[in-house]
Amino acid sequence: MEKDKLIHKVCQDTSDIFTRLFDHRPFLNGEVQHFIREFEGKKNTKDISLLLKSCEKLTDINDLLNNSIGDNTKEVLSSLLNTISKTTTSLEAVSSPKPLEKHYDKKRRRNSLKTTEPDYCP
Repeated sequence: MEKDKLIHKVCQDTSDIFTRLFDHRPFLNGEVQHFIREFEGKKNTKDISLLLKSCEKLTDINDLLNNSIGDNTKEVLSSLLNTISKTTTSLEAVSSPKPLEKHYDKKRRRNSLKTTEPDYCP
């Protein structure tokens, strides 16, 4: 019996030694868990910093576009208003009845002069 107990103890010790030397699962599981925690922590920090940088860039672009669009809009609107006013004055000048009446009065005078002049053709 003692021999069996001794053999059992030796087998158990041998199994423990074998497990400690060749079974790396507990150690590897711990290392993998540590790596995952570190990687996720760094990745989340990187992602947050990248998101903040992109947000800053977008606000800068938005401000630049608003400023440039505002300046361009003012220039375009002022030139458009000038063009509209010039066109309006031109249209008023063309469509007003006074210049037309003067034009027709001149034609009438010419026609009346032609009819009142004697015909000197032989």
